[in-house]
Amino acid sequence: MNNEKYNNYLNSLDNWMVYYNFQKLVLNEYADTDRVYHRNRLEASKFSKVDTYCGVKYMGEPLDFAKITGFSSKLFNDSMRARTGGFIGLGNALVVYPLIVTNGISNQAADFIKNYCTKHYASFEFPCILDLDTYYLYFYDKTPVWGALYYGGFRTEVMQLFSPHSWQQITNKQ
Repeated sequence: MNNEKYNNYLNSLDNWMVYYNFQKLVLNEYADTDRVYHRNRLEASKFSKVDTYCGVKYMGEPLDFAKITGFSSKLFNDSMRARTGGFIGLGNALVVYPLIVTNGISNQAADFIKNYCTKHYASFEFPCILDLDTYYLYFYDKTPVWGALYYGGFRTEVMQLFSPHSWQQITNKQ
């Protein structure tokens, strides 16, 4: 692992998450994660008060399906337990963005994440993989029928939150 490159990414990510109104959380509840961020806000597009959690973890190659799904599922479950407020589905929603960071990604892992889509009641788990060698962000690039109102927004949001290419575009416009 290129510690310096990953640490630089995390430092930049910390700043961008503040820009997008996220708070960095203490990792006690998220022991298997390098960073966790949380934002709670009313989102008209989701007809709810939305708790959004982003968890970041570096994983070296080879990324296998068990590592990807295990991290994503654990972060989702931890976030579900950590959130406060009313019942999910009654004006409350949960969005979880698990981000795996790696140096280089296999075709199998890229294909897997592009086709990996979970389904939860009034909550969403949208895992991503960032390749530090190219800064390319991989994620589910389709839209399930049941997620037609939301998945375009998820893709836009993960690009804004996690992609150094998007950060550069924003910086250039300012």
